[in-house]
Amino acid sequence: MNKFQRIERVVRLKLPNVPGTFGKVADTVGLNEGNLGDIKLVKMGKKFITRDITVYSKSPGHFEVIKKELENLSGLKILKCFDETYRMHEGGLIEMKSKVNI
Repeated sequence: MNKFQRIERVVRLKLPNVPGTFGKVADTVGLNEGNLGDIKLVKMGKKFITRDITVYSKSPGHFEVIKKELENLSGLKILKCFDETYRMHEGGLIEMKSKVNI
């Protein structure tokens, strides 16, 4: 996959707290020609684990294919998908400051 043509999306997943569940997620992404990036633990409970995983795909349509395949995994729930770049800029404005006092 060419790094200049990839699409990056973060998927928040609610997974059963059972060994091997995340392995199925990684297999699904890989078998559909996607790549995994960051994997962040959001919340850990006795029955469920919530994780944010970064998925790299070739195009927005390719990401939708990966997302559909993830939705087919039993016990897994996609809570939301977002673009990390846009999320970092939510609620903020660009600030400009002079280097020299006027």
